[in-house]
Amino acid sequence: MPCGEDGNHPISQEEFNRRGIVDFRFDFMPEYFLIVDAFQAFNASRVINEEDVRILNKYCSMSSSFCLALTRKLSVSAHDFYFRILAMHEEGQEVIREKFSEDDQKILQPDSVTARFSFALVSLVAGFLDSSRSLDASNFTAALCEVFGNGSTVRRIALLDGFVRDEERIRLDFRGLRFEECLFHAVDIWSCQYDAKSSFSECRFMSCSGVFSKGSGVALATFEPNCILDIEFEQVFTEGRKKIQGTEDQSIDAIRSFVSDFYRQGGFRPISRENIERYYGASNSVVAFKQIYRLMKRHNVIIEENQGHYVEVRIAKSVHQMAEKLITQGTLGGALRDVASSLR
Repeated sequence: MPCGEDGNHPISQEEFNRRGIVDFRFDFMPEYFLIVDAFQAFNASRVINEEDVRILNKYCSMSSSFCLALTRKLSVSAHDFYFRILAMHEEGQEVIREKFSEDDQKILQPDSVTARFSFALVSLVAGFLDSSRSLDASNFTAALCEVFGNGSTVRRIALLDGFVRDEERIRLDFRGLRFEECLFHAVDIWSCQYDAKSSFSECRFMSCSGVFSKGSGVALATFEPNCILDIEFEQVFTEGRKKIQGTEDQSIDAIRSFVSDFYRQGGFRPISRENIERYYGASNSVVAFKQIYRLMKRHNVIIEENQGHYVEVRIAKSVHQMAEKLITQGTLGGALRDVASSLR
């Protein structure tokens, strides 16, 4: 860039002072140029080197400005994007084997170069989906299978603390899948979905706080003996299973729990369907969310209203009185009794 008439560089502090601009900051500049370089490298399919690994590990995480800016700037098809991420993964692993220590090659160590690099690529996948407004549990899991999977088996990925988007924890759909040598660190695994085919081998779970929910299907999943489960995981899993024994009283408790989530300051307020599922899941109910939600709709206890980007749900006015009685007095009647009968 040419200098001004007085010899000052056009973006130098001296030049800004002359123009009356005070305290211009260059803090953003290094990261800006790193993003530009990463964008050019991605488009040119440039082979990953040691410096690229270090930059991605330092700057690229789920909600970082680096990740968001890079993925929003890309204009490639999903197929081409996933193909390039797969190539970056293979190239990066080769660099790590050649340039870094044995400890840094351990995927199950959250501070290792391998784990950080894996999380950086996972973050790019999430950012790419988010840029097209298609980031949900189903699409995200499918994308991870596309990049890191072989059929229904996903190997050697790390999901680390910060596994969020816009302060919302990202969920996975583990149904029908097997995960091998994967690290889950500070991930809300209790709000994910599982079935009897979900299995985990040589995986490590660290600081995965939350509430055990039968509705998630986690009790059906297989955690093989070679998995490393910390004390927090053990406590949530063990205590959660004790709370979900099915009785008639617990079916009534499930109904009370469901309607209570709408009750605030003496009245009933609408909630998004997603939040209802999250709140209900924290209750450890013996009744699966989909089952009770379906029955609440069938018996006209709840009303749905499409708000465009989310579904708003409210308790029907005709049910307000009986729902309040159930919450405050434990009395079950009307449509709520019909729901209870359907649960038997």
